[in-house]
Amino acid sequence: MRYHLDSWQKLRFIREADGRYYIVSLEQDIWGDWCLKTVWGGKTKTAGVAKITPLKDIGTTELLIERIRDRRVSRGYSLAS
Repeated sequence: MRYHLDSWQKLRFIREADGRYYIVSLEQDIWGDWCLKTVWGGKTKTAGVAKITPLKDIGTTELLIERIRDRRVSRGYSLAS
């Protein structure tokens, strides 16, 4: 098992109108396998939702993250720093 921390990515999106947030992360699990973690929720709720999706091919991840980014932007989210 080898971790590649320099390849991990994290994007945070916020929709100011209603305080919603969406976070997408490319990470490795404890076995070193790649997974895509998404977390979403809002300021008014005490708990958000998290979903972890195992990735079979790290090569398609860039396209997947780009699709997520485009969808968030089309729904009124902006990329947070």
